[in-house]
Amino acid sequence: MDLIYIILAAGLSKRFKSQHNNIEKQFNLINKKSILEICIENFIKLNLDEKLFIVVSKTRYNDAVKICNKYDLTSPIIGGKTRQESVFKALKKIENYKPKNVIIHD
Repeated sequence: MDLIYIILAAGLSKRFKSQHNNIEKQFNLINKKSILEICIENFIKLNLDEKLFIVVSKTRYNDAVKICNKYDLTSPIIGGKTRQESVFKALKKIENYKPKNVIIHD
């Protein structure tokens, strides 16, 4: 596999949540779709034959599973306490694919 895409969506959105009904930014709805779903749909529109992985917090794992199932994606990866740890966990999860390149959407 030449390329793998990773969408980081494990952030806690502390500043955003305090102003928007205590919901993380990536799960906030715009026209009845979460921002995460909008990002996934934009990736799908590119019509690339590449793998896409989603990284989410443990508290949002079940929500992310539903989204991954809706778009026929691999099960989400549970991120870490920091962005750096989330990226590391994602890279460890995909290493068996042996991609030549990885693009991380933050």
